[in-house]
Amino acid sequence: MNPHSFLACLTFAIIPAGWCAEAKELSDSDRAALLERAQTIQRAFDAGDADAIIRYTHPAILKFFPSREQFEATTREAIKMMEGKVVVEKNEWGVPTAVYPSGMDEVAFVPKTTVVRIGDKRARGVGFLIAARQQGSGDWFFLDSASLRKDPSLLWKLFPDLPKDVKTPENTMELLK
Repeated sequence: MNPHSFLACLTFAIIPAGWCAEAKELSDSDRAALLERAQTIQRAFDAGDADAIIRYTHPAILKFFPSREQFEATTREAIKMMEGKVVVEKNEWGVPTAVYPSGMDEVAFVPKTTVVRIGDKRARGVGFLIAARQQGSGDWFFLDSASLRKDPSLLWKLFPDLPKDVKTPENTMELLK
């Protein structure tokens, strides 16, 4: 921690505990609630439920759309395009990471491995969901990490106050035979 950050932590003692920490571990109950919510959004994706996907998507995504309406329309269109074409064969969830402070949010990563079939092709994605909630809240919202495969810096466009040395879980995609 640099001296300015340390001074800010001391000066603003009224800020909730953990604010200045690089990361803090989730309690068992918080970890279970986060994993349960992540599975809820996965079930919505598997069912093609655009409304639930929109409801559980973190609003940071709006930085990449001209309006909320455009985001919602794009999400509905993408779900409709995948309908009947993408079959999720398997999802395996890993243990959520510690949470990192990012402005008024805290961010964690939920590792997952997914096997999908698209037509006669299969692929395995080893990645993660980006989970974020307002500090002190229990309401987790999510973003998919697939776009970070090509441009990891997008994470800091979504959460500019996230520590720069955050280590994310593995994020790869491979075609299967």
